[in-house]
Amino acid sequence: MYHSIAIGKGVLHLSKILNRSGSTWPGHVALKADRSLIRKVFKKNPGLKLILIAGTNGKTTTTKVLTHILESSNISVLANVAGANLLNGLASLLVKHINLQGTLKHKALLFEVDENSLPLVLEEISTPDAIIFLNLFRDQLDRYGEVNVTSQKWKSAIEKLSAKTLIIGNADDPQIAYISSFSKNKFFYTIDNKFKNEKELAHAVDSTTCPKCNNQLSYERISYSHLGNFACSNCEFKSPKAKQYIFQTKLMGTYNKYNVSSAILAADKVFGINPYTSIETLKNFVPAFGRQEVIEIDNKKIMILLSKNPTGLNESIEVCLTNKSSTILLLLNDRIPDGRDISWIWDVDFEKLKNSNAKIYVSGDRAYDMANRLFFEGIAHEVFEKYEDAYKAAIKNTLSAKTLTILPTYSAMLEVRRLISGKAIL
Repeated sequence: MYHSIAIGKGVLHLSKILNRSGSTWPGHVALKADRSLIRKVFKKNPGLKLILIAGTNGKTTTTKVLTHILESSNISVLANVAGANLLNGLASLLVKHINLQGTLKHKALLFEVDENSLPLVLEEISTPDAIIFLNLFRDQLDRYGEVNVTSQKWKSAIEKLSAKTLIIGNADDPQIAYISSFSKNKFFYTIDNKFKNEKELAHAVDSTTCPKCNNQLSYERISYSHLGNFACSNCEFKSPKAKQYIFQTKLMGTYNKYNVSSAILAADKVFGINPYTSIETLKNFVPAFGRQEVIEIDNKKIMILLSKNPTGLNESIEVCLTNKSSTILLLLNDRIPDGRDISWIWDVDFEKLKNSNAKIYVSGDRAYDMANRLFFEGIAHEVFEKYEDAYKAAIKNTLSAKTLTILPTYSAMLEVRRLISGKAIL
């Protein structure tokens, strides 16, 4: 193990010299030297609690919320803040923080894991202390396939877990509720019914049938997309009993109520932190970059909302309407981190922007595809091929004391954040 750690740390040092991101390569090389490195590190640190955070949307925010809660209770936390959520990312995180003997000073490791990589991670770590399941939506169809494909992979992986691993599951997502039911040790979370105000399933909904018998599900209440109080008349599969909390944070949107609720429940069941204590600490929580992070420039606010799939962008539009954004900048890329298939923009409810007085700007590698989508809805907009030009026009036309809301895909988020603040993300 010493040999592989030394090699990994050498690659990390070289990455710093070359001013390159060290979020994946150190781990990639270290695993080449010792395929069992990750297992050995966890065996060397038996007191370390490992929490995996999995889901299509909300992983980074949930990780940061839980980190905030734990650190407020003096529990030292290690998390993959660089966003490298594959197996080599986990190895890199460990290589960076362990000493040459393979030991860590931290008490908790929070690792947000890529949906497709969860089964692979569980093969290396057979008994994590807990897994937080957030949701399953269509995302990067060219990589993951349909939701049912990912769901089946997760179910097979969960069935192999022992009762040592606690599942924290979203009771309002039918697929998550079904997958979690196969765990020997589980708790569910939900949100108050007063936030479930949608009258019918959205156009971009992904799970309308019972995952157990394939019968059509019926909904008593809907929060957004396919999340809500559901039931199957054929096999009696329905929303499980779940915990719900009342809290206040700077995070807007119904989707974030789920993210925060999952973190409060995990802090309680895994670390014994009283929910009331967690709720009190959340009053000082600051959002992660690109997830309702607010930057102030010249008496104007800039909010960045990562929007990388139909459900995510629909919820970002709701935040724009709630926040009465003065201007909106849509950035659409089709690079590897975003997914090559951008056909998903046709499942987004852009027509809701007609209820907004915001001026709309468009840019990104696929700016003209986005422009065509808006044109189809009859929504006025301006197109710029360069981020810089789009941002300059948008911020110039943002009213004083008002908000420019930027809705980017993943790679666009990193670039525009760096453009605006000059801060390095990774």
